[in-house]
Amino acid sequence: AGMREEFGNLRQDLAGVSSRIDRFEAFQRGDGHDNMNQD
Repeated sequence: AGMREEFGNLRQDLAGVSSRIDRFEAFQRGDGHDNMNQD
């Protein structure tokens, strides 16, 4: 049961990381709300 719990937590972490990466890539493409290039 311990291993399965660890694996579940790991998958949750990976999901959070991948969603963060998606947001970062969208930001890189300019799809996100970035005010850096509006000078």
